[in-house]
Amino acid sequence: RTCTAALWLDGLFGDEGGDAEAAKRTHGFVQLNNTWSEFDGYNSRLRMRVEFDLPTMEDRLSAFIGRDSDEDFVRGRTETSELRDTFPTLDGQNQWLAGLGYALPSSTNLQTQFRVGVRGATSPRAFVQSRVRYMLYSDDNDVAYLRTTPFWNTRDGFGVTQNFDFSHVLTPKHLLRWYTIGTISERSEGLNWRNSLVLYQNLNYRRGLAYEAFIRGETDEPEPLYEYGARILFRHPFLKRRLYLEWAAGYSWPRIDPNKPRDGSTNVGLSLELPFGTDFVEKN
Repeated sequence: RTCTAALWLDGLFGDEGGDAEAAKRTHGFVQLNNTWSEFDGYNSRLRMRVEFDLPTMEDRLSAFIGRDSDEDFVRGRTETSELRDTFPTLDGQNQWLAGLGYALPSSTNLQTQFRVGVRGATSPRAFVQSRVRYMLYSDDNDVAYLRTTPFWNTRDGFGVTQNFDFSHVLTPKHLLRWYTIGTISERSEGLNWRNSLVLYQNLNYRRGLAYEAFIRGETDEPEPLYEYGARILFRHPFLKRRLYLEWAAGYSWPRIDPNKPRDGSTNVGLSLELPFGTDFVEKN
């Protein structure tokens, strides 16, 4: 169905009938998250993303449609942590998003993309963003890069998200990753930040474990240190190369009101993900 939609969309911008080879590159995922914590209670979210390549303008134009946390997507915070999917860490509801993207000429060290779109079905809001990814350093065991996402939308005004990511190969089956991210906008005034240290363990047969310690907060809130804690996630295929299960458990110390004590909170989660298209299936 997504490939058929890509053909139709390509026909609007290019040759009538669309490009079949470009349609085959359509990829994305559907994900259902179920979480429970002592602090927030039960939460269920449906996420979806579909990316379409449009073979026009020298293959630089693309389209996307999906359902995700509108604040995370617009502000460029959807690609910071695999554990973020199972335990959403930012407030806001999932909404439908759609738009167009344009990629500038890129190199191994620098990739730049612009996106324009709308979010929300009942009261649509426009947004514009740019994603700039620059590799600072890489060798056989290490890679470090910066990702900058300046954005504008009709709710937050202008803002920017800055991310630094460093990964180091410990053994053939263990990868250590540290990343920090911060977002500031006209609406928030303060810096919404997060730091995380993750150890990935390869268990073979497309199974793996991830251990994460994190801390996050926002500088203009009454409680600037919102939460810190640790999590573990186990990912394994439910149907080979088609359906994946993620089991997660964690313990954290969240607090919103600085006048109340900071109590510990147990967190558990179950995520079911269906990737489709060559790009997503190969990555998984």
